[in-house]
Amino acid sequence: AFFCIEGDEEAVRTAKEIVEKLGGKSFSIETKFKTLYHASAVTACGHLVALVDVALEMLKECELSEQNAREILLPLIESTVENLQIQTTAQALTGTFARADVETLRRQIAILSENVSDEAFEVYLQLGQRSLHLAELQQNGASGEKIEEMRKIISLAKNNFKC
Repeated sequence: AFFCIEGDEEAVRTAKEIVEKLGGKSFSIETKFKTLYHASAVTACGHLVALVDVALEMLKECELSEQNAREILLPLIESTVENLQIQTTAQALTGTFARADVETLRRQIAILSENVSDEAFEVYLQLGQRSLHLAELQQNGASGEKIEEMRKIISLAKNNFKC
């Protein structure tokens, strides 16, 4: 486990020794960044749970039980986490956005807009924008033209969603 340590010199030294004895790793950040650090942890952990809940909502719309939906999603999530341990976020990106698959995006937006909550649809669109950013960073041959087309499709869907 990682421990964020702060304090005067003696307190930091003592805390580092304790962390080391516990088999952990320590690091320090400026006090002004503590809330940002915490928000990062909330995003990586708590929001991940909320994201999985959105994905479960989508699968339940396919008339799958929550248990079946979880059994389907968890191996995918585990594989993604394993990839994140050895790759950058851009390298670990897979699927529709990594391939810059315009037609699949269109189909997904159409089905989601009609079958999931507004909140789940908005999450998909927001994360789609971030995924396109990651797709641009990949060097897998995804066409810049296709990525730009996908950006426009998402932007249009977001504008229609807000109406």
